[in-house]
Amino acid sequence: SVSSVFDASECSKCELGTYSNEARTACLNCTAGHIAAERGLARCTACPAGQYMDIDGGSSCTLCGLGTYVSTTGSTGCIACSAPLSTAQVGSTASTSCICPDGTYRDDSGQCRSCPTGMTCAAGSTLEHFSRSSSVPINAAYPQVARGYYTTFQDPLSVYECLDSAWCPGGPPEACAESAIGIACGNCLEGY
Repeated sequence: SVSSVFDASECSKCELGTYSNEARTACLNCTAGHIAAERGLARCTACPAGQYMDIDGGSSCTLCGLGTYVSTTGSTGCIACSAPLSTAQVGSTASTSCICPDGTYRDDSGQCRSCPTGMTCAAGSTLEHFSRSSSVPINAAYPQVARGYYTTFQDPLSVYECLDSAWCPGGPPEACAESAIGIACGNCLEGY
């Protein structure tokens, strides 16, 4: 922009958070949701999804905090996940980033439920991630069976306590020690 100093014209770069107008006669503040991260810019940049700028004249976007997200660019704020949902990281970009907290799982209706006794539920655990058979790998968070307990693929939330915790190693449903089989790993394989 042009500035006048003691009747002399001088060109100087617009400061951080500002850009030059079309006539290049003034520096204007970037509007909220947009930034100028360098001096001397001709236009402002929209904050990317997962970030925001809530004031005019900003020079850096702020990541959405835990429990919030924003999917659009140029945002002036983030959207809070509905309680008790949160996000696993800052800078989340979609409502699907909202997950049930540690110690709970999302049921088929989308509600967070307390993890059953004999199971552990990491943040983001959901019933939809349960495989219905031992041959299909599970690559997402789901309620895990704790050591000393047993569940079936047919009814993974009905938990049996094992007579001997060594027989039930935990992890996926129907997991038994090498020599055990059946409900709660209560039977021995042939030859044991």
